[in-house]
Amino acid sequence: GIEPYSDVCLFDKKRGKYRPDKFLSSLACPSANGESRTITSTCNHASACEKWQDTYTFKNEVPSLVQRDGTSCDPASGKGFKYIDIYRNGVVVKSTVVEGVE
Repeated sequence: GIEPYSDVCLFDKKRGKYRPDKFLSSLACPSANGESRTITSTCNHASACEKWQDTYTFKNEVPSLVQRDGTSCDPASGKGFKYIDIYRNGVVVKSTVVEGVE
């Protein structure tokens, strides 16, 4: 399938106008969560089996990947599984896998 992308603009308080944001525009199906102050790219996929969503926080307008939730398949058995990867400074610091997911 085709991942939908959108041009995303942010309001620049100093200039009093909207400006394009290249990073947010590069995310597939971006979704903002005001409560957690995160942005999630919700419809990434490499195949029918491999799908994921990435969650980012921002510090000084710099995005940082904090979590990836996804599904994939074991190449040997073909069985599906879910995973959650937690990131800190661009590195996976915790990974949880749930096996046997269809």
